[in-house]
Amino acid sequence: LDETTLLSAILLVHFTGFGGVLLLGRFAERWGAKKVIAASLMVWVGVVVAVYFLQAGNALQFYMVAFVLSIVLGGTQALSRSLFSPFRRHRV
Repeated sequence: LDETTLLSAILLVHFTGFGGVLLLGRFAERWGAKKVIAASLMVWVGVVVAVYFLQAGNALQFYMVAFVLSIVLGGTQALSRSLFSPFRRHRV
């Protein structure tokens, strides 16, 4: 893939990651953070397995993977931080 494709994928990941935070946050309100984190990590594993079968050099497939992973990772990271923040001790 050329540099333009890679740079645009980085921008795609950054902007859609924020949407993933909002989307998975709404799911967590409905089903709970632990269940949503577990489900999103299963999606992550599924995408990683699917990446093995992608065609090398196909920009559209690369963008699709970047989009799905940004939503999953953005939401999972935000939910896990909020889930475990009450357990963290604050030292001053």
